[in-house]
Amino acid sequence: MQNNATPQVKSVQFRALARPELVVVQVPINISDRVERPFRKPVTVKGLGEELYSELRNKEGNSVTLEIFDPSEIIRGVVESISYPVIQDVDKGSDTQYAVLTVRGTRQTILDDVTSIHVTGISAYGIMRYGA
Repeated sequence: MQNNATPQVKSVQFRALARPELVVVQVPINISDRVERPFRKPVTVKGLGEELYSELRNKEGNSVTLEIFDPSEIIRGVVESISYPVIQDVDKGSDTQYAVLTVRGTRQTILDDVTSIHVTGISAYGIMRYGA
């Protein structure tokens, strides 16, 4: 028996996937020799800024994951460039220098920690060994 019938399409589905949003992040990084800590006197460490800047230059072109805390975001990308040091307050004679780290990448979805506390009945036990 020969089947010469033309196939017919009964249904078609399309799935839309969100395109990754390309972002460029610029982060100022203190590369001065002066270490400032809250409620403490600033300390000067000779050669610290030069060491930090050279380490940042070595990261140029590498893949990185940035975790930004406020707003809460994770960005995965590549270190595009490290700017030359920028002096904070030239008029006041400030010794604080910053380098601007530029990362080009995509935003990642932030997933909550996986726990079994939200499973029906588990949180009612109140016993730690059941995954709460």
